[in-house]
Amino acid sequence: MRHVLRLLGTAAVFVIAASMAQAEIPSIKAITPAGGQRGQTVEITVQGVLGTPPLKFWSNRPELTASFPEKPEKTFSITIPDSIPPGLALFRITNAESASSLRPFLIGTFPELSETEENERLTAAQKIESTPVTVNGTLGKNGDVDTYQLELEQGQTLVAEISANRNLGSPLDAVLQVVSAKGFVLAQNDDDRGNDPLLAFEVPETGIYYVRTFGFPETPNSSIRFSGGADWIYRLTITTGPYIDHIQPLAVTQGTETSGEAVGWNLPTTSVKIPALVTEGSTNFLAVPTTNVVPLSVVSHPVLTESEAPETITSLPVTLSGQIVEPGEVDAFQIAGKKGNPLFLKAEARILGSQLDPVLRLTDSDGKELSEVDDPTRGEYDSELTYSPKADGPLIVEIRDRFEHGSPRHYYRLTISPQEVGYATEVTEDHYEFPAEDKPLEIPVTVIRDKGFGEPITFSVEGLPDGVTAEAVTSEPKGDSSKKVTLKLVRGEIESFSSAIQIVAVSQGEAALATSATTQIKPTMEKVDQIWLTVPPLKSTAKKESE
Repeated sequence: MRHVLRLLGTAAVFVIAASMAQAEIPSIKAITPAGGQRGQTVEITVQGVLGTPPLKFWSNRPELTASFPEKPEKTFSITIPDSIPPGLALFRITNAESASSLRPFLIGTFPELSETEENERLTAAQKIESTPVTVNGTLGKNGDVDTYQLELEQGQTLVAEISANRNLGSPLDAVLQVVSAKGFVLAQNDDDRGNDPLLAFEVPETGIYYVRTFGFPETPNSSIRFSGGADWIYRLTITTGPYIDHIQPLAVTQGTETSGEAVGWNLPTTSVKIPALVTEGSTNFLAVPTTNVVPLSVVSHPVLTESEAPETITSLPVTLSGQIVEPGEVDAFQIAGKKGNPLFLKAEARILGSQLDPVLRLTDSDGKELSEVDDPTRGEYDSELTYSPKADGPLIVEIRDRFEHGSPRHYYRLTISPQEVGYATEVTEDHYEFPAEDKPLEIPVTVIRDKGFGEPITFSVEGLPDGVTAEAVTSEPKGDSSKKVTLKLVRGEIESFSSAIQIVAVSQGEAALATSATTQIKPTMEKVDQIWLTVPPLKSTAKKESE
């Protein structure tokens, strides 16, 4: 009898272990489609696993909602209300065991289609019946080519753009072509906005044309062939109607209504009304009727176009929005320098999708060069410059293209401000999870101090549940902790938890500067300060279960 009980106890342990092994954590490598049109409900297919129910959906755009089938496998639905502002959203799936990483989801304004295979050859091309349209596709295997057929009329301008690597994190360096009915390549583009292509094609005669795409790995390797994979997703927008490349100015002052000038193709008018956007320090997305989504940054200080800039800029900070239209052109602005008041200059272009590789140069009023900066590091093209005037007097800020190119698409956003001494804090992950055993969780935090910032910084964690505590930690002005600290979270009496937290840092000086630690979502340029924390159920040992 004793042997039977022992066997039954062993069997019970195996059943418990098997049950625990069956619990899957959400893990999403990619989704298709990777976005949707406002006012629609989109069925999403997951590359990865949704995880063991019950499942929850979290997004930084709370207007988005999701529904899951009773027995989740690879699909769920996202509902996009018609009232939601278009642009980039981030979401994650959570359950009691863990949470997925944040994934990008693009909210668009055009009707949407899904790619249908097999569409590699011209004779099997997927027909596009009307435009504008956004096609959600995947270059699913090595050698894959996707082809789309449409009728065009003489004199039209066809605009085609792929969003893949830059916003979606797809490991795809796409090539985009327009091909004639006889198979001749009439237009081609590779890298336009980063690795993503865009082309504008003037139709020479009425007839059938093809838009074709294929790709290579984002990170080059030794293979010389078209490549692909299950996560090589893209969104291809095709239109012969209005399409905006950017709007001048490239930023707006918080809470003010203004007007801007649209630059793009097929535009009946370039005048655009910009509503009062209020989310300072973030990127807002402006949806102009009948056209695409355009990003605009919101700042708390004045924004001027280059034509609006005064002869001498005396009030800082200020953001200047301009274009290097002609090859070899140099834009120059005069500012009033004051001895002992350091300046900070930041030129943004490539990060905005511009073709400009900006070079900043600072001179005195006699033309003597005081400083010049180009690329800060390899692979980064936008420029920053700091300078402390040695005397009162005018200073000249120049901006030009590194290779002396120019066009309406060589635009820039130049911010000139007093150099403020402060700090920033960063973490490497967007999701942290307690060990399944009863052990603490350690979160390393990087501290980035501006030169001259020498105050202690105290860290705390907001949003922790009852049963989880964070030990106090301070970054001292000198020593190892000046650059890095480790937060230690301790688990007490708590069954489970899965929600967002914030790591808050406050300096101890007179200014008492406060900030939250951010992490960059790698597929995008977005940074978030809502860090996800999972406290999974404790796993009981087999010994305890058998007892």
